[in-house]
Amino acid sequence: MQKRVRMRAAAKSRITDLTLLSGFLWLLSVQLLQAQSTTASRLSGVVLAKDGDVLPGSNVVFKGQTRGNPARGTSTDGKGEFTLDAKAGDVLVISAIGYQTTEITVGNQPRITVALTEAASQLNEVVVVGYGTQDRKDLVGRCRR
Repeated sequence: MQKRVRMRAAAKSRITDLTLLSGFLWLLSVQLLQAQSTTASRLSGVVLAKDGDVLPGSNVVFKGQTRGNPARGTSTDGKGEFTLDAKAGDVLVISAIGYQTTEITVGNQPRITVALTEAASQLNEVVVVGYGTQDRKDLVGRCRR
Protein backbone atom coordinates (compact mmCIF):
# COMPACT_ATOMS: atom_id res chain seq x y z
CA MET A 1 0.00 0.00 0.00
CA GLN A 2 2.80 2.41 0.89
CA LYS A 3 4.52 1.54 -2.37
CA ARG A 4 1.44 2.67 -4.35
CA VAL A 5 1.24 5.92 -2.39
CA ARG A 6 4.89 6.65 -3.11
CA MET A 7 4.40 5.86 -6.82
CA ARG A 8 1.40 8.22 -7.01
CA ALA A 9 3.34 10.98 -5.24
CA ALA A 10 6.28 10.49 -7.63
CA ALA A 11 3.94 10.57 -10.64
CA LYS A 12 2.31 13.80 -9.41
CA SER A 13 5.76 15.32 -8.88
CA ARG A 14 6.78 14.40 -12.46
CA ILE A 15 3.57 15.89 -13.86
CA THR A 16 4.18 19.11 -11.94
CA ASP A 17 7.78 19.25 -13.18
CA LEU A 18 6.67 18.67 -16.79
CA THR A 19 3.99 21.36 -16.48
CA LEU A 20 6.51 23.88 -15.18
CA LEU A 21 9.01 22.94 -17.87
CA SER A 22 6.45 23.28 -20.67
CA GLY A 23 5.36 26.67 -19.30
CA PHE A 24 8.95 27.87 -19.21
CA LEU A 25 9.57 26.68 -22.79
CA TRP A 26 6.40 28.43 -23.96
CA LEU A 27 7.49 31.73 -22.38
CA LEU A 28 10.94 31.35 -23.89
CA SER A 29 9.51 30.81 -27.38
CA VAL A 30 7.28 33.89 -27.06
CA GLN A 31 10.30 35.99 -26.05
CA LEU A 32 12.29 34.71 -29.02
CA LEU A 33 9.49 35.55 -31.43
CA GLN A 34 9.22 39.08 -30.05
CA ALA A 35 12.98 39.54 -30.32
CA GLN A 36 12.90 38.49 -33.97
CA SER A 37 10.07 40.89 -34.82
CA THR A 38 11.88 43.87 -33.29
CA THR A 39 15.29 43.25 -34.83
CA ALA A 40 16.48 46.19 -36.89
CA SER A 41 17.52 45.58 -40.46
CA ARG A 42 19.40 47.68 -43.01
CA LEU A 43 17.09 50.08 -44.87
CA SER A 44 18.22 52.14 -47.81
CA GLY A 45 16.38 54.63 -49.95
CA VAL A 46 16.44 57.72 -52.08
CA VAL A 47 14.78 61.12 -51.56
CA LEU A 48 13.51 62.84 -54.69
CA ALA A 49 11.56 65.96 -55.60
CA LYS A 50 8.20 65.41 -57.33
CA ASP A 51 9.86 66.16 -60.68
CA GLY A 52 12.39 63.34 -60.14
CA ASP A 53 15.42 65.44 -59.17
CA VAL A 54 17.46 64.02 -56.30
CA LEU A 55 17.54 65.97 -53.03
CA PRO A 56 21.02 65.78 -51.49
CA GLY A 57 21.31 66.88 -47.87
CA SER A 58 17.76 65.88 -46.90
CA ASN A 59 17.27 64.81 -43.28
CA VAL A 60 15.98 61.32 -42.50
CA VAL A 61 15.35 60.90 -38.76
CA PHE A 62 13.23 58.66 -36.56
CA LYS A 63 10.03 60.26 -35.31
CA GLY A 64 10.30 61.33 -31.68
CA GLN A 65 14.05 61.83 -32.00
CA THR A 66 13.96 65.38 -33.34
CA ARG A 67 13.65 67.50 -30.19
CA GLY A 68 15.41 67.28 -26.87
CA ASN A 69 17.12 64.00 -27.70
CA PRO A 70 20.07 63.54 -29.99
CA ALA A 71 18.54 62.95 -33.40
CA ARG A 72 18.84 59.36 -34.53
CA GLY A 73 18.99 59.33 -38.28
CA THR A 74 21.05 60.42 -41.25
CA SER A 75 21.28 62.79 -44.20
CA THR A 76 21.13 61.93 -47.86
CA ASP A 77 24.35 61.92 -49.88
CA GLY A 78 25.03 63.70 -53.18
CA LYS A 79 22.82 61.21 -55.03
CA GLY A 80 19.92 61.69 -52.60
CA GLU A 81 20.50 58.23 -51.11
CA PHE A 82 20.55 57.17 -47.45
CA THR A 83 21.12 54.00 -45.42
CA LEU A 84 20.19 53.29 -41.80
CA ASP A 85 19.10 50.51 -39.45
CA ALA A 86 15.34 50.42 -38.88
CA LYS A 87 12.75 47.90 -37.84
CA ALA A 88 9.22 47.39 -39.14
CA GLY A 89 6.86 49.90 -37.57
CA ASP A 90 9.43 52.68 -37.13
CA VAL A 91 8.32 56.06 -38.46
CA LEU A 92 10.84 58.09 -40.45
CA VAL A 93 10.52 61.87 -40.80
CA ILE A 94 12.01 63.10 -44.08
CA SER A 95 12.61 66.83 -44.51
CA ALA A 96 14.46 69.17 -46.84
CA ILE A 97 14.61 72.96 -47.07
CA GLY A 98 11.86 74.22 -49.34
CA TYR A 99 9.89 70.95 -49.24
CA GLN A 100 7.05 69.66 -47.09
CA THR A 101 8.06 67.26 -44.33
CA THR A 102 6.88 63.69 -44.95
CA GLU A 103 6.46 60.77 -42.55
CA ILE A 104 6.95 57.19 -43.74
CA THR A 105 6.20 54.05 -41.73
CA VAL A 106 8.84 51.38 -42.29
CA GLY A 107 7.57 48.01 -43.46
CA ASN A 108 9.53 44.93 -44.47
CA GLN A 109 10.91 46.46 -47.66
CA PRO A 110 14.71 46.82 -47.91
CA ARG A 111 14.57 49.99 -50.08
CA ILE A 112 12.21 52.95 -50.24
CA THR A 113 11.78 55.93 -52.53
CA VAL A 114 10.37 59.15 -51.09
CA ALA A 115 9.11 62.01 -53.26
CA LEU A 116 8.81 65.37 -51.49
CA THR A 117 6.52 68.16 -52.68
CA GLU A 118 7.62 71.78 -52.76
CA ALA A 119 6.43 74.11 -50.02
CA ALA A 120 6.49 77.58 -51.52
CA SER A 121 5.45 79.13 -48.20
CA GLN A 122 8.74 77.96 -46.65
CA LEU A 123 10.85 79.76 -49.21
CA ASN A 124 11.45 83.37 -48.21
CA GLU A 125 13.75 85.05 -50.65
CA VAL A 126 16.97 86.09 -48.98
CA VAL A 127 19.49 88.44 -50.50
CA VAL A 128 23.11 88.08 -49.40
CA VAL A 129 24.86 91.35 -48.70
CA GLY A 130 28.54 91.93 -47.90
CA TYR A 131 28.27 91.46 -44.13
CA GLY A 132 25.03 89.55 -43.44
CA THR A 133 21.61 88.75 -44.80
CA GLN A 134 18.40 90.69 -45.15
CA ASP A 135 14.93 89.80 -46.38
CA ARG A 136 14.25 90.89 -49.94
CA LYS A 137 11.23 92.96 -48.90
CA ASP A 138 13.42 95.06 -46.61
CA LEU A 139 16.12 95.52 -49.23
CA VAL A 140 13.83 96.51 -52.10
CA GLY A 141 12.29 99.34 -50.07
CA ARG A 142 15.72 100.87 -49.43
CA CYS A 143 17.21 100.65 -52.93
CA ARG A 144 15.80 102.83 -55.67
CA ARG A 145 16.92 103.17 -59.23
